Amino acid sequence: MVIWAALCVGVATFFAISFAVEVKPDSGLLQPILAAAAVLAIGCIAGSRLWPARIKQAAGATPEQMALTRHIVGCALCEGAALFAVVAILLTRSPYAIAIAAICFYALLTLYPSLERWNRLARLGEP
Repeated sequence: MVIWAALCVGVATFFAISFAVEVKPDSGLLQPILAAAAVLAIGCIAGSRLWPARIKQAAGATPEQMALTRHIVGCALCEGAALFAVVAILLTRSPYAIAIAAICFYALLTLYPSLERWNRLARLGEP
């Protein structure tokens, strides 16, 4: 849970800082960076749900170690997309970038390591 919380706090802090920092928006970056942020968000959110289930049990790894690995991979994908969207906010000041960042942050929040989710992640490699 500490890793998930640290990732959430990091994204939330950077999100808040993006509103405090004065950066002149670059209109030439608007469309390309928003398109990249949207594609990255879709890919990473989908990947955060699909990829952990595809990580095979490593030889000698305990189910808890595999659950942690799968959890970190899913959370990192959402965090990366959220941070890229926050950079898009900094560079464009677009409400679309804010929406993309919020969606990615919500996707990260939904990966809370509840006992049920943790047990499911630990059992993925079992026959």
